[in-house]
Amino acid sequence: MILDRLENAKKYEALHPKFTKAFDYLRKFSADIAPGRYDLDGDKLYVNVMDIQNHDRETAKLEAHKKYIDIQYIFSGDEEMGWKDTALCGSVSTAYNDKADYALYTDSADSLFAVPAGAFTIFFPEDAHAPSIGSGTVRKAVVKVLVD
Repeated sequence: MILDRLENAKKYEALHPKFTKAFDYLRKFSADIAPGRYDLDGDKLYVNVMDIQNHDRETAKLEAHKKYIDIQYIFSGDEEMGWKDTALCGSVSTAYNDKADYALYTDSADSLFAVPAGAFTIFFPEDAHAPSIGSGTVRKAVVKVLVD
């Protein structure tokens, strides 16, 4: 799991061949882009832009993916996220769905952290994460990067 500001993204581009293209897109992100899916390289690299109503910690669920790495960029609003190593997650609430690429867990996050506007997180398949914790609405982009 990585948490940093977008201006520092160059440090992480070597971690995956598609990260440069993903971060280039986020650097050009515009406030007036409509919510929806934007393909950067078909199913290998795409972005979901969304406006999300945050929820409280008690209703937050950890999720994990196997096929995709998530880069979650907060454009406006503030969000808190939770994290736990998937190897330590024991209570599955929704079994892994191969088509949708996710599993949900009822475990509590081991750590919670603030993700302000202008920051991004990177969640790898070993990172169970609980996004969208807090109050208010957040505009975010979730870049889905095929693991390869």
